[in-house]
Amino acid sequence: MPLDLIAAKNKKDLNGMQRLISMHESLHSEIFALANPAKKYPILHKISDYYSDAMIGYGELEGFKKEMLEVLNHLPNKMHALEIIKFIDLCIAHKDNIYAESD
Repeated sequence: MPLDLIAAKNKKDLNGMQRLISMHESLHSEIFALANPAKKYPILHKISDYYSDAMIGYGELEGFKKEMLEVLNHLPNKMHALEIIKFIDLCIAHKDNIYAESD
């Protein structure tokens, strides 16, 4: 069961038709093993609980991207994390929020 990162203007717009990218539990675990201390990565830590829903607002996306890039430099396999960076860029371009939802 992946953690879906979904682009939308509002939570009420979530209807299964939005752009999304899935983060598998293994990548999530790798990211949060590196994203410490939590106060250094406050936006990233909004999605630290793999099984809880969260929202990263449009105004936080540049910071979210920066925090992800810092962690990305230390990941052994960067390919999927780079796709998440591209997704964040797309959300910034469309002025969307990111909703993290676990099934």
